[in-house]
Amino acid sequence: MSLNALSNATAGLAATQAAINVVSQNVANAGTAGYVKRTLTPVATGINNLGVAAGTVTRSFDAAALNQLRLETSGAAYTSTKSGIISQLDALYGSPGSSTALDGTLNTFTQSLQQLSANPTSAAARTTVLSDASALASQINSAANTVQTLRTGIESQLNTDTNSASALLKNIATLNTKIQNTTDGTSLADLQDQRDQAINGLSGYMDVKTTTQSDGTVTVLTQSGATL
Repeated sequence: MSLNALSNATAGLAATQAAINVVSQNVANAGTAGYVKRTLTPVATGINNLGVAAGTVTRSFDAAALNQLRLETSGAAYTSTKSGIISQLDALYGSPGSSTALDGTLNTFTQSLQQLSANPTSAAARTTVLSDASALASQINSAANTVQTLRTGIESQLNTDTNSASALLKNIATLNTKIQNTTDGTSLADLQDQRDQAINGLSGYMDVKTTTQSDGTVTVLTQSGATL
């Protein structure tokens, strides 16, 4: 066997082993959150392309589906937050038409005023008006305090979410730098997985989209086009 043939055979075995390692990694991480299936693309080498080399490791995923996932995630987060706030306000004001709801208390006060208007000399009617007015004022004051507490809670959560989003953006920037300076295919795929996870996490706080640059980095923008 010639040296060239031996060299080609050795290279072929190395490429096969590399492909097996990639398949093994895919199987081992099938249930790992954020892991993207990898494929190995061998390349021909040597005289007349008789040899083979392992080539590059690439990730197999649907970019359009990933973008849609991020869009839906941001939409779901917005809907969930809005729904939670509305539910708290509904509980605060009560069911419309209920005697204990704010509109019910107001209606009761209005009726007592009408009764007093019809019989202004009635001591009982005056007492009822005062009692109903006190109940209405108390309920309005309680609602105002609860709304203020709700507002404070929302502002606090907004501050927390802003800090979390900022941390994710810093992590994405760090991963961009690492990806830009990494040549090992497996390490590069791991970093890209981490970056995708960070961007997915960011989509839970705002509507985002990405643009891939020629050096492998990504630019993160809002759906309206503002660069983050």
